[in-house]
Amino acid sequence: MAAETPPPRAGASTGPSPITDEVGLREEEGPSLREAARSLCTGRHDPELEVDMRIASSMGGVLWISGGLLCLLMLALAPPDKALGATGWLIAAILLVAALAVGVQRLGGAQPSESGALFAGSIMAIVGVALLEWLAGGRTSPYHQLYALPVIYAATVQTRPRALLVLGLVAIVIWAPLLYAPAGQLPANTAGQLLLLVVLAIAGRIVFTLLRAQRAGLRRAREQAHQLARRDALTGLGNRLRLEETLEVEVARARRQKSPLSLIIGDLDGFKAINDASGHSGGDECLRRVAAAMGEASRTEDQCFRWGGDEFVVVLPETSAPEAAEVRRRVCTAASEVCTSPDGGVVRLTCGTAELGPDGDARSLLAAADEVLLRFKRPAERLSSAGPAGRPSENGD
Repeated sequence: MAAETPPPRAGASTGPSPITDEVGLREEEGPSLREAARSLCTGRHDPELEVDMRIASSMGGVLWISGGLLCLLMLALAPPDKALGATGWLIAAILLVAALAVGVQRLGGAQPSESGALFAGSIMAIVGVALLEWLAGGRTSPYHQLYALPVIYAATVQTRPRALLVLGLVAIVIWAPLLYAPAGQLPANTAGQLLLLVVLAIAGRIVFTLLRAQRAGLRRAREQAHQLARRDALTGLGNRLRLEETLEVEVARARRQKSPLSLIIGDLDGFKAINDASGHSGGDECLRRVAAAMGEASRTEDQCFRWGGDEFVVVLPETSAPEAAEVRRRVCTAASEVCTSPDGGVVRLTCGTAELGPDGDARSLLAAADEVLLRFKRPAERLSSAGPAGRPSENGD
């Protein structure tokens, strides 16, 4: 077969169409403790590291229910009747029922709450705790310990500005009695409590930043594993599984857009002789060269695959049979120039092409191109095939 110089074409690819840019899985590393701590002051909101909203909503539900139950236990130790008498019990009952209802809704909701709703819930929790504290007599009641729940929650699932806003609101509520309480009547642990809340918020933020980074790393690792499972390790081209998935997508697109779709199947003649003479290492090297040559000769929008053994497939989106014939000639010529047989002859890549018919699917398209290839490899038969709707076209080389 005479060598044919592929004509220059803008946008031609520079190599085989790999599934990923890297051969193997890279070890994903999350941020260090120092980096996570620094993100509290300098980090921007990163959607990749944000806790999934469904998990955040469920976590909020658990905290609302836990807070409600804790308040129920505290009622016996600190009755809410110091400020308003019996009316305080009614207000406390309403607050407890509301907290349990919100918790149940967050846990059992079919749809997760929005970030704004979760933030508003943290503000409502602070207001509710402050009201209970006031009804029970102020800072001498144990309700002020519950401020830790909305602070830690906001620090873990909200953005940094919102978390700081919640912490600032709690600080205002804790220190507000300084404006009117007589000197010496404030508990000595007021500053200690605020410091403890700050420490808990920072610790929760750091821990959950690290957990989010680990989740992101695992997600990237799964995506890479998914890609590698669809990549031929020898040539870097897509494998048979990737080909089947790609064809299903391209066939559906061609149907939807009413655009043509063609396919090339190539098979190396005399490949067994290379394996017999040079061993599998020589055969593997030939396959790698053919894959690279096919990628260089095909167009940017084309996708190359190793179908199995010494068979290759090129999927040609938005390409009619005449256009596919031009790509086939370039691919076959380029691939046939990179390997030689043990006797010094050319190892020819025989190609067959087919175009998707009006009622065809991925399987029929592969079968049609494969049939053309088999007919062309039979010396006693002349190459011929039918394009869409039976139109004759040259489909082999």
